[in-house]
Amino acid sequence: MRIPGVRSIAWCPVASIPADFELQAMAGTTPVLEGISFTAISIMDGAALELTDSNENNGSNRRVSLDFVPLSEFKAKHCAFFISCHNGAKYLIGTSACIPSITIKDTTGAPSTANNTSVHVELSSPCAWIEIEGLVPMSGPYPPVEYEAWREITEEEITTFINGLD
Repeated sequence: MRIPGVRSIAWCPVASIPADFELQAMAGTTPVLEGISFTAISIMDGAALELTDSNENNGSNRRVSLDFVPLSEFKAKHCAFFISCHNGAKYLIGTSACIPSITIKDTTGAPSTANNTSVHVELSSPCAWIEIEGLVPMSGPYPPVEYEAWREITEEEITTFINGLD
């Protein structure tokens, strides 16, 4: 299931996450991230989060895939990610027991094209993602990506725009 509207992505070292965090999630309780500080990542619009839940060998196997383009350098390894979405859902990807795979790809092109870095995060485990409730402390100057509700432009707005072109 592809989750649209990733608003913000933050990371922390997996060593910061308590060892029993995954056990709490598997027991059906909603773990709390109090006391864990995440560092916000400035991202371009268009981050993609995909969650898959399957039943393999009579047990749950979850798979998560996260793709994003950071606006600043991102070189962290052995980290967990906190994702907040436009619909209000919040997810933790990775724990101290299950560390996600991170692939960082630098893309450079011709002089008139955009050069950027793309990050691909992947994890497959019974607790590949954990739904989170409550506030999460984040550091960093990066505001979340904002999404505006789509609406049709009015006749008056069109007229104002056209008259402003003079």
